[in-house]
Amino acid sequence: MAAHEVNSKKELALLLENLPEGTDALFLLNSHLLHNNVELFVDAAIKNKLPLGSSTSQVQSGLLVTYGQSTTRTGELAAGLAHKILRGQSPDNIPVEITDFFLGINLKTANSIGIDISDDILHVADVIIRP
Repeated sequence: MAAHEVNSKKELALLLENLPEGTDALFLLNSHLLHNNVELFVDAAIKNKLPLGSSTSQVQSGLLVTYGQSTTRTGELAAGLAHKILRGQSPDNIPVEITDFFLGINLKTANSIGIDISDDILHVADVIIRP
């Protein structure tokens, strides 16, 4: 496993055009640079027939699999907490809330890279993108 630092879209594109030999999967960390350029990852993954995953909710963008929290739901919870605090409620009296995690599978991408997803996995997926 190797991690590579990139600081620009140009560096990212160059890295994805020249993936190190033996690369067998790609994973997007939670980064604005990476997620704002998700199409570069999707293109590289499909071109190289590699699975592409992330912990964000971008399965509709072409990622094969995503597992993580919904950023929309997390934002809703944060807004609710801020509302309570700004209305004078003490943070000590606000119960802890956690966001739900979700599993997303993109069957269109799976077909493009030649991966079969078992029915067992599809049955537990929250979001399935079909071809």
